[in-house]
Amino acid sequence: MIKRMGLFQRRQDLTQTQFSAYWGKQHSPLVMRMPKFLHYTQNHRLDLLPNFSSSYPAFELDGIAEMYWHNEPDMQEDFNRQQSIALLRQDECEFMSHISVCIVEEMQLQGQRSAVKLMLCLSSATADITEQSLKQALPNLCGVQRNDVTLMINRPQLPALPHVPQQFFSIWFEQYACVLADFQADRWQQFYQMYFQQIQRVALMLVHPLKLR
Repeated sequence: MIKRMGLFQRRQDLTQTQFSAYWGKQHSPLVMRMPKFLHYTQNHRLDLLPNFSSSYPAFELDGIAEMYWHNEPDMQEDFNRQQSIALLRQDECEFMSHISVCIVEEMQLQGQRSAVKLMLCLSSATADITEQSLKQALPNLCGVQRNDVTLMINRPQLPALPHVPQQFFSIWFEQYACVLADFQADRWQQFYQMYFQQIQRVALMLVHPLKLR
């Protein structure tokens, strides 16, 4: 299976709510015209975790798309559909200001998906952060899944993001109260200081995952 992630910044004349509404209601039908992909999830940013990135600049991301195909030929077949892809890229300019696309290697899910999803975005994959170390630092964590960037793809119609994560962790909690309890605890602060000293940019996004296929 091959996984492709799209990383988006909204147009500055749009609010986050307007961006999310357009992406979910107007843009998604154009994506759904591609016949070969298996799954498509839009992760709409709700907020950055409070005080998480006070020591380091955060990634400026307003949305992250996750798409899956059986293999690379199926993905290429979808993106070789010239008329539908031209409409798709033209429409991206209606609500995005920047876009970067990456192919990632997705590791096996540790635990299970739950009600509250966050995405931890790191500028480096060299901090030796693992799914197990995150589960130890966050005792209320229900599930965690790592994604390592293997390839970046430029898109012709919009500029790329000035800063692109190199590693992602999708993490799940039962409820938001558990999120606040874990990330405000001393155990997480110690973990943060131990592993993130060399990380130049980091963001922890609370997202609303909208699974469309």
